[in-house]
Amino acid sequence: MTNFKTDELIRNGILAHKAGNYLEAERNYGLVLKVQPKNPTINHNMGVIKISQDRLNHAVQYFRTALDAKPSEVQYCISLTHTLIKLARADEAEKVLNEGKQRGLTGESISKLGALIDEIKKAQVNGDSISEFELSDQRL
Repeated sequence: MTNFKTDELIRNGILAHKAGNYLEAERNYGLVLKVQPKNPTINHNMGVIKISQDRLNHAVQYFRTALDAKPSEVQYCISLTHTLIKLARADEAEKVLNEGKQRGLTGESISKLGALIDEIKKAQVNGDSISEFELSDQRL
């Protein structure tokens, strides 16, 4: 596949994604990933689509690939950490977040995720539960 064709697929995928046409976006992104399997932007975008389809475990795979390919991108760390939290994988989320902090990632969302993980761990120790609202995107 030529660079021109790949660029066109990326452009069409992003346009479809922004328009809410997730099936078309996923098709275009999938074709790009066949030739650029570690493309961080496309992997992240696929993860976002998987979240919208409530396929969180699949989203984790895409977010992890995006973060591995571009560890300096704070949004990739946030997306992966938040998805792991939603999957009740707080220890893994904490590890991802701490690794991001060690690489110099900072910001309000990073701080909020750290606080949320602390709350979850404290609740687990106390035998309490965390509500869906507390895990929602509204907190971030």
